[in-house]
Amino acid sequence: MQKLKPFLLLAFILLQFTTNAQVIISQYYEGTGTNKWIELTNLGTAAVNTASPQLKLGIWSVGGSTGNIVFTGAATATMNLTVTIPAKGSVLIGNTGNGTEVSYLTAASAAQTSNTVINFNGNDGIALLSASNVVLDRFGTGINATDIKLCKKHQRNSAGCNFFGRTMDYGIYCNRICGSYG
Repeated sequence: MQKLKPFLLLAFILLQFTTNAQVIISQYYEGTGTNKWIELTNLGTAAVNTASPQLKLGIWSVGGSTGNIVFTGAATATMNLTVTIPAKGSVLIGNTGNGTEVSYLTAASAAQTSNTVINFNGNDGIALLSASNVVLDRFGTGINATDIKLCKKHQRNSAGCNFFGRTMDYGIYCNRICGSYG
């Protein structure tokens, strides 16, 4: 049994990494006022419970809305995620103040809400974090995204929607064909 313990520990760690690596920030919406949301997508073939192992969203806040997004130091605030994302599915994390700017993106349509983290301006960075605050995916390095909707660039093929690598660029287009809210 002693010889199995290191193997079991390694298997457990690899399983957590594999599960976390399947979740990405697929869309970012920074509308007027509190009309803000983040879409998380599970690229894997099994549902991901974001509470086990714990995943979080973090915000790197900068005063005002001018300048570009920069990730330095620790997140200004974080929120624990508590949603289950279906295999090949997406969920919205929104602000409770979301209005009718986009009719299908209201606070009621969000799987989870936060008025602390989902309260960004165009120069605030957003990242998906592990339980120990390791950045798994992030949005916005070097850009200003005031009052804009951005999606991970992707391609469509016979198998469905494939997102490019882990360091994907964002584009101003969103495509419903690939299951997003665009």
